[in-house]
Amino acid sequence: MKESSWMWEVDKDGVYTYVDPQIEDILGYSSEEVLGKTPFDMMSPEESVSITNSFNDIVGKREPIVALKNVNLHKNGGSVILETNGVPLFDDTGNLTHYRGFDLNVTDKIRRQKEAREGREKIIKMLQDALENVKVLNGVLPICPDCYKIKDNEGYWNLFEAFIEKHTHAKFSFCECPECKNKRSSMSTDKAL
Repeated sequence: MKESSWMWEVDKDGVYTYVDPQIEDILGYSSEEVLGKTPFDMMSPEESVSITNSFNDIVGKREPIVALKNVNLHKNGGSVILETNGVPLFDDTGNLTHYRGFDLNVTDKIRRQKEAREGREKIIKMLQDALENVKVLNGVLPICPDCYKIKDNEGYWNLFEAFIEKHTHAKFSFCECPECKNKRSSMSTDKAL
């Protein structure tokens, strides 16, 4: 659904007295189908109670309606999230007569925000899981300069590779660097002579 809006006017009881034809693109109802109804007639019972309470509170204070999010039922049964904005209008003696405003379809915007939030939460969870699996060596590690064994906290000497594998997620594979390979090769050539 595209982000679009429609204009409306309701009396002080919330009954539609004007409905922009654009409503049909957003909720699937024609203007004629909506005139004489309230916005709450196009909501689930739970949403209707919640938004009716908010509306009555706003009307009681004679305040503008500002970015009031509400879920409406499309004529096809789907949900459409609207952001309602409106201003109170008064007669010459100061009595509230009606509200005039517009509803903005924010369904896609809310969906994108939810997807972005869920994506961030997923990344945070992955990072937390990764941090839980990180093992860190710190402090001073006593190491023998001749055989490279490492002394553990219990006082036992361990092969370097075994110690590292035990205290980290690292695994060792052995291969010869070019310098050592050349050195060994030249040593075996010297012995053969």
